[in-house]
Amino acid sequence: MRPISRIYVSCYKADYWLAEICITSIRYWYPQIPVSLIVDYSAGAFDTRRVERAWDVDVVPLERRVLKFYGRIEICFRPIAERFLYLDADIALAGPVFERLESHATDFLVSGDMVDNPYAGWLKDLYYDYTRLLEYDKEFTFPGFVFNSGQFVGEAGMIHRSDFDGIIEWSSPPRILIPEVMWFYDQSVLNYMLPRLAQAGRITLSHCPFKRNPNDPTLNVDLDAIKGKRGEPYVIHWCGIKSPRLSTFPKGEVLEFYQELFWERIGASRIVRQRETASRIATHYALRTKKRAYSMLPERVKSMWRARRARRSVHGSLTG
Repeated sequence: MRPISRIYVSCYKADYWLAEICITSIRYWYPQIPVSLIVDYSAGAFDTRRVERAWDVDVVPLERRVLKFYGRIEICFRPIAERFLYLDADIALAGPVFERLESHATDFLVSGDMVDNPYAGWLKDLYYDYTRLLEYDKEFTFPGFVFNSGQFVGEAGMIHRSDFDGIIEWSSPPRILIPEVMWFYDQSVLNYMLPRLAQAGRITLSHCPFKRNPNDPTLNVDLDAIKGKRGEPYVIHWCGIKSPRLSTFPKGEVLEFYQELFWERIGASRIVRQRETASRIATHYALRTKKRAYSMLPERVKSMWRARRARRSVHGSLTG
């Protein structure tokens, strides 16, 4: 039995509203567990003080403000003795998960999906090119599973920044140096690095299916059980679902339940709730327009923009 001592939740400007819901679901089941936010300013600055005050949350002090998805790796480097649960903002607890997670004694625990053929074409899109990975690292052995990196249990201080030499450039934001082998941000890297370190005897790693997909037709969420504090020991991850309206989310009634608890917690009036929804919709479409415009820029202009943003980030500016 290895107790979890902290939960980390990462967010950026577009999904901060989901982080509020995620943290509410955490506090619903675990009122006392320390919760820390990993704040990413890659889409611009935003204010997190509301959820900090509402649920006694702190913000992780990180050197880089523009993280993309690499904040998940950064917390593994923290020089403190703690066992943590990491969650993306678009996750909610369906019930008390700690007993299930803490029954695993390994240093790292992921929600793995079994894979028979590591050479399958779809694996390249979300994880790595196994053929090229073996050329890069001839001693690597496929572990038999892959995992979404949006939720995992880890032990801080067991892996180091130097372990990623030649794989990640710790710029702002960080970038992968071997995109011909792996390209899907931290998920590609962690699916290689954690099994590799386990094979080398540096860490121990195991997996169990504690993450559920809301689009899974076999998923039957009993909202009344959640309301009665009789939920199931898993988390629901709405990965890839980009909408400013909860009514369009599969199994969105779970998110709506926790959002209502958050509104009540902060004493939000109906007008405030309507204004928040309108603002969220406007932000969603503004960011989408910004991304579309950026994608149409010449590569030379994109390079200049990235360099300028990196310089500003180094000087501590909150940039977008």
